[in-house]
Amino acid sequence: MILKNLLNLFWKKRKKTLLEETTLLIEEAEKMDKKEIGAIVFVLKIQQHINKIDARLLELDIDINEKAHTHSLSNEKAINELGNIDELIKKRDLLAQKIKEILEKVDTELDEGRKSIEEAMERLESAGNIK
Repeated sequence: MILKNLLNLFWKKRKKTLLEETTLLIEEAEKMDKKEIGAIVFVLKIQQHINKIDARLLELDIDINEKAHTHSLSNEKAINELGNIDELIKKRDLLAQKIKEILEKVDTELDEGRKSIEEAMERLESAGNIK
């Protein structure tokens, strides 16, 4: 019961400053016997342990936030690079289309050249110059 009262008192006064808490605990300790003082010390040790855990959690939270920020920057960079890759793919596709058009034009010109040569050969044969 004493421990419960001490815990309640401690948590109710938690909003006060550390100095006010310490002063209050000292005043209460002066009114208590050794068992009650031992209970206060026990509560303080628990609180100290909780504070250590809170500090470690805060460190981990800061570390996680820093990593998330770094990861976010990495994701942003990756997204930008993907955008660059998309742009490069579009340029490659455009270049491939132009090359295809040029090759088709060359094929057409080659076909026309072959036909012209064949026609010239036929004219020469009909003229009797080539057999």
